[in-house]
Amino acid sequence: MNDATPAVAATCDTADTSPAIETDDRPAHALDSPCHPAHTRTSRTKRPRPLTGDRLAEVIRRYESGETLKKIATDLGVSRTFLSGQLAKAGVQTRQHPMRDDEIRLASHLYRQGNSLASIATRLGYAKATVSRTLRDAGVAIRDSHGRER
Repeated sequence: MNDATPAVAATCDTADTSPAIETDDRPAHALDSPCHPAHTRTSRTKRPRPLTGDRLAEVIRRYESGETLKKIATDLGVSRTFLSGQLAKAGVQTRQHPMRDDEIRLASHLYRQGNSLASIATRLGYAKATVSRTLRDAGVAIRDSHGRER
């Protein structure tokens, strides 16, 4: 160790019950010391502003063309739940409904022909996980990522 830099040893006894000495209006536990660093207020993430005008119209257009809420929300830097709420306020029905019987039959047919879950999900406007779960529930054997049945 360099002689020009004195060693500073800070000992913090968390069991110290002696009365605290206050030097200003802050409580003793908020004083800046090696044992009690000064508390700083952390800023909370600001709530995003509601979507309006052209921005809302673009989100609705993307969603109705089949993009997922997750993808659009990621692009905008907002949460999926925030975006879902904004679409609901705008009167847009979200795709949280189960797949219809005709969609399940089509998805099953496409999947058995070798189409991927992702391509089927994109084509039908559902999340890949929704298509996978629905097909599995319908008795379709789901392939692994290498195309082998699980």
